[in-house]
Amino acid sequence: MERILLAVQYPNLGELKLFNFNQEIALNYFTNESSLRYISQQQITHLVLANNDKDNMIQSPENYNRNVYGRILKFFKNLKHFSVIETFNPSYPPLSLCHLPSTSFFSSTLTHLCVNLYILDDCLYLLDGRLKQLTILIVRINCIDESSSIIHKMDDLPNLQCFSFKCYLPINEYDQKMLPLLHRMSYLEKLTLYLRIENRATFVNNTHLQNEILVYMPRLYSFSFYISTYDRSTGLFHYVPSQDIQRTITNNRHQPMASVIS
Repeated sequence: MERILLAVQYPNLGELKLFNFNQEIALNYFTNESSLRYISQQQITHLVLANNDKDNMIQSPENYNRNVYGRILKFFKNLKHFSVIETFNPSYPPLSLCHLPSTSFFSSTLTHLCVNLYILDDCLYLLDGRLKQLTILIVRINCIDESSSIIHKMDDLPNLQCFSFKCYLPINEYDQKMLPLLHRMSYLEKLTLYLRIENRATFVNNTHLQNEILVYMPRLYSFSFYISTYDRSTGLFHYVPSQDIQRTITNNRHQPMASVIS
């Protein structure tokens, strides 16, 4: 990488995609002492990492978050787009903010973020004001069993236009945390949800989605989803078909926009 980037000048280089990325690259190159700092720090606005690190091989997740995620936002001064994609199963170490200060992952320029998160609370941390310019947020939650009792900032999110939230594990705090988060997104235009909800008194159906989600998003024109509810005590399972949502939307004079995630 160093030989290529230092071979000639790249005055128009604004996007950088790194394959086989690992923590050592961040430690060696994303520093003020790096020979690449004059190219990377000011020019790069789009950064995509194909992360080769494996989550189950990291000894200290807290150090990893500081050394990689926190370091990137501090190093790239004009970063607008930051995406991390996985190349292995198990996946790369997720971003986790629960035990880090708010200044460790902060940006006044970032508008697009795509990353795996450790728990649902990490999504709430991301939207507590530290990324005020964010318009697109795409996250996947890795774990669900370590929720904190910290009260998060719940201000509206006027800049957020696209939100994708996927969690393939059962969610127990849908009403307590997920719904209040969605209620803050009144300017949202595109929404993607993959939710497997548990421990809820009633099933989530098309009426609930209309009254508790869609009514809060008057600008929404795209809604892709898989939403199921499971009651462990009775063993009953329910999911919302897209046809039900389409009928609900049509009855409320909205344009058809719902689809199911396969």
